[in-house]
Amino acid sequence: MEGTDRARSVYFGAGALGLAALGGLVAVAVDAPAVLLDRPWLDPTGSAWRLEMTAGAALLAVTAAALFVLVIAYAAAYLPPHLEHAEGRASGRRQAYFVGLLTAFMAAMVLLALADDLLVMFVALELTAVLSFLLVAYDGTEEAKRNAVTALLVTAGTSLPFLAGALLLASDAGTTTLVGLKDWSRSGGEDVVACSLIAIGLVAKSAQVPLHFWLPRAMVAPTPVSAYLHSAALVAAGVFVMMRLDFLLSTPFVATALQIIGWTSIAVGSARALVEVHLKRILAYSTIAQYGYITVLVTLHGPESLPAAALYLFVHALAKCALFMTAGAVITDDGHETLDEIAPSYARRAPLLAASAGVACATLAGLPLTLGFAKDELFFAALAEGGVPATIGGVLAASATLAYSLRFFFGVFFAPGAPRPGRVEIGLYLPIAVIAVPLLVGGVWLAPAEQLARAAGAAFGDGPVEAKLAYHFAPTRTTMMAVAAWVLGSTIYRTRHLWRRTAEAVVGLVSIGAIVDRVFVEASRIPDAIHRWEARDLRDRVGGIVVPCCSLVLAALIFARPTWLRHVGVTIDDAPLILCLLCAAVAATGAALSRDHFSVVMLLTFAGYAIALAMALLGAPDVALVTAVVETVMTLLLLGALLPFRRLAKEPPSAEEQRRAPWIAAFGGVVIAAAVYVVLSTPAAPSIVAQHIALAEHAHAKDVVTVILSDFRGLDTAVEVTVLVVAVVGAVASKRGVPS
Repeated sequence: MEGTDRARSVYFGAGALGLAALGGLVAVAVDAPAVLLDRPWLDPTGSAWRLEMTAGAALLAVTAAALFVLVIAYAAAYLPPHLEHAEGRASGRRQAYFVGLLTAFMAAMVLLALADDLLVMFVALELTAVLSFLLVAYDGTEEAKRNAVTALLVTAGTSLPFLAGALLLASDAGTTTLVGLKDWSRSGGEDVVACSLIAIGLVAKSAQVPLHFWLPRAMVAPTPVSAYLHSAALVAAGVFVMMRLDFLLSTPFVATALQIIGWTSIAVGSARALVEVHLKRILAYSTIAQYGYITVLVTLHGPESLPAAALYLFVHALAKCALFMTAGAVITDDGHETLDEIAPSYARRAPLLAASAGVACATLAGLPLTLGFAKDELFFAALAEGGVPATIGGVLAASATLAYSLRFFFGVFFAPGAPRPGRVEIGLYLPIAVIAVPLLVGGVWLAPAEQLARAAGAAFGDGPVEAKLAYHFAPTRTTMMAVAAWVLGSTIYRTRHLWRRTAEAVVGLVSIGAIVDRVFVEASRIPDAIHRWEARDLRDRVGGIVVPCCSLVLAALIFARPTWLRHVGVTIDDAPLILCLLCAAVAATGAALSRDHFSVVMLLTFAGYAIALAMALLGAPDVALVTAVVETVMTLLLLGALLPFRRLAKEPPSAEEQRRAPWIAAFGGVVIAAAVYVVLSTPAAPSIVAQHIALAEHAHAKDVVTVILSDFRGLDTAVEVTVLVVAVVGAVASKRGVPS
């Protein structure tokens, strides 16, 4: 009973926090645009912690906060039976852990929505990726952990290209703030490589082909995770940032590539949604297709494209969140997860759930008297401006949406047969009914949707936008496109028994998921091969580190393309320094060739003392003293540890190892020599000693050394302690069976 009360208090507290966040965001959005925070950050990149509330930011932030409250209410009814089934008991701690992760995710989404700087966006995107990993792996099963790792590798791994693109733009434009980048872009600035790297990261976040395969796999997560992350939050984050960066992604190469990806995602997602039988995966594949719509709209750059994309993002978030919760309610109540197994006549058993889900399906399909009609109206208008191919593609896409929406709705609620007795718990469908209300009201009263689309489109874009919503009783262009889509979509659904098996065979043949599975199986063998290669001898372990590290250094030298290389002058005054470095090199070579432990230790010590002397000659006696002390201590430790052993290895290296070692050493030596030459050729920066002395007083210290030790070293120590804490928490979590 105490655990139940604790869980209720957790849900109540999270819901209250969500309502407070929603109220605050709405209050701030009324005065938009408004800069909430603007502080410099990472001066060399020209970035800033800049948070701005605009109509576009309010679109995502308010939606994320509102749906968070409803998902928390849904989770209060969903999670206890889910944990009872999965773990045998509904632990209060496990529910608190889940609610805490979901709350942190909501905060990360609000940060992303308000962020007006690429590096702040990167931080927010990484937070969403890590939290998504923890939520997908929540159940702790092997399948959940494996699919969570897949999602993390794709969504977090592709953030690195996003970061690289942001840093390239910082180098070109001198800033990463969106305000500064817009000014740079207006003045003719353009960097196709940087924008392409940013687009790669956003394509993965948006679950677009070919980086879409992680989303259906993430459906192993509890339904509240799917309802929030995979409809209104994580996947929406990618297309939201696309809209924010529309001015950067408008270069012909990037726009064309994104348009191809968008249309391909529509085709692949729609085809899979038409043949999939797992309830949540039907919705996952439809999400891939729906966000393909937004990707295409972003690339059209017409007066109605950004308003259409903004409204589509908002409406899709509401409808898909309701449908995911519908799938979770049916699965929880029935115990089955596929259309072929669901109990018959759910509409008679849960009429309010069926009616609410029907509104959500109609909204997704763009039927009249729902808010979905408004989104499709702008969608068709924007595509009509793109020419005949875009018009035909839009009609086919909308018809597929109607077909799989009808398949989901009638397959779940109108399967033939008598309904089984019992009632669905009210907490599982009441949040869905709440979402259905604005979807119906918005379909009848179109003015708010039109105003929202215009305001958000103007905030995302940099020019005039158009958004006109009305029910047309004359044969206008958009009306004809809508009617054609409805007729074709109904036909596809009604003839599903004729094409289903053929479509399943074709889709299975070209499935990227099977290819990815094979790649993962082969990749899982790589660690064993590396272990067999590097674990024989200490020298091979060093080689396993030297080769990849030097390869990265070499790549950095190549892509940096230094144009300031100059001759590094050497005079007679440098003779003592050169002699010290030669002694260190000779000692290191001798240590690599020797197999006697005593000789190796003494040669390494000699090399260390030679480097310490070189530091002293370069004017750093304090560093030289520390180096000498460390070398002395390490020598004593190594001698004490190696005294019981006569030689470093029980068996001599193989002939292959003997042939490979010189090449590894030569490769490492050449790369490091080149890196040293580049560093020595770098123009010396002006001295900052005077600036440090002047700023020491502002740091409340009497001398510069104190400031450096307390600020720089203090920050360094704080980071090291943080790493250790994270490692300890991860180890403890793994030991206790908590996903880490």
